[in-house]
Amino acid sequence: MSRSISTLILNDLNVSALDCDVKYLSEQLNRLHYTVSKVTTIERDPNTISYEVEHGLKQNDFLIIIDYTLKDTLNSVCNVFNTELVLVQSINERNTSLEGVMVPKIAKILEYDNSIKLSPVIYLGRLFIIQEPNLKLVFENILREYIEGFNYKISFVKQFYFKDCDIELNNSNKCNCLQINCNKENEDQILEVKSFDLKLLIEYQKKIKKKYGNQLTKEVYFLANIYNKNCFYHIHKAIECIEACFKQYKPENIFLSFNGGKDCTVLLHLVLCVLKRHYPEFKERLICMYIQSLNPFHEVNSFIDLISNYHNLEIVTITKGVKEGLEIFLEDRPHLKACLMGTRRSDPYSEHLNVCQMTDSSWPQVMRISPLLDWNYSDIWDYLLYFQVPYCDLYDQGYTSLGSINNTIKNPSLLYKIGCNEEVYLPAYKLLDGSKERDGRN
Repeated sequence: MSRSISTLILNDLNVSALDCDVKYLSEQLNRLHYTVSKVTTIERDPNTISYEVEHGLKQNDFLIIIDYTLKDTLNSVCNVFNTELVLVQSINERNTSLEGVMVPKIAKILEYDNSIKLSPVIYLGRLFIIQEPNLKLVFENILREYIEGFNYKISFVKQFYFKDCDIELNNSNKCNCLQINCNKENEDQILEVKSFDLKLLIEYQKKIKKKYGNQLTKEVYFLANIYNKNCFYHIHKAIECIEACFKQYKPENIFLSFNGGKDCTVLLHLVLCVLKRHYPEFKERLICMYIQSLNPFHEVNSFIDLISNYHNLEIVTITKGVKEGLEIFLEDRPHLKACLMGTRRSDPYSEHLNVCQMTDSSWPQVMRISPLLDWNYSDIWDYLLYFQVPYCDLYDQGYTSLGSINNTIKNPSLLYKIGCNEEVYLPAYKLLDGSKERDGRN
């Protein structure tokens, strides 16, 4: 899949001196299968910068700004993302060469930790802001490592075992096929399995862009544990939280709250990585509690079926309210002591929640653990896009927060005019103002 990228250059820079470097940057992006849509020189005017950033990100998958001084640029970017400027050290606990500098609150700092002195790249919401004159060094030592991940392709193989039958799904750059190896006497049995489970498995497998297994687990851990890379620090903290949860309660005493939404999809992915790395002997099915709303979206239930079959999850569907449903759920499973949740502070009634907190005294008693509590909206989409995690199709249709058919519409902020008469809804990851995430929910 080729993604599009655009570049903005502030007009008081020496554009002629940048020509060679910009050409080099475009060539390298093309080699990484990015389509460079345009390179534009713009006025250093706050309104112009805000307009170009907003429309550049809506029209492209990524945007690069080249600006050595950052005068007016960061304030204009904050206006687009509805965030504020804060001191870098208040973003997280990592040291950075930008310490003491004001940057957008939701920004990540991409740095090169070596003897080469390079100005960091400021990143937020698919926008890269470069203030280093040497674009070649910036690309090779900072930008390539990060941007390549969003478009990286890898062959995928997964093996399934159904009784006496051996089934393999193989998806590589050259083939996309289903291989079934079985004895002839089991052929009817295989056909029966194929008509249900394998149909779902094949459909889900087609959504896979990267390997779910040891290689992806190593990649997630590798990035999360590069301590001086501020851009992955939130992943590192989430993994630490999940590891501590498994250490205290043990995997067999933990369940997930899973409703097919983007946040719990990220959480499930992280949990599976932790299980594979630290508990390879754990062979039980991971239990997920699905509180199903009245009149759920068909697409949500289909996605939950797909992910359940693929990861061999035990999905327990509850059609009662949350409190009553949890009571019924735990009554039948008294061994479950902790619930991993994809809750974030922007969710209703979650602003003052702790990462680890028991349910209220009037509720069934279980420890609620929220590893993603301090993630923001763009963090969620960066994770899904970077690791190419399959998610519910509704998010590509303009929905940003999923409830039921009765209380959910496409987000009005994603309605975008193309030409004079045509309007389309952009995918959820193109919502720039995270505070409008629930504008499609009643």
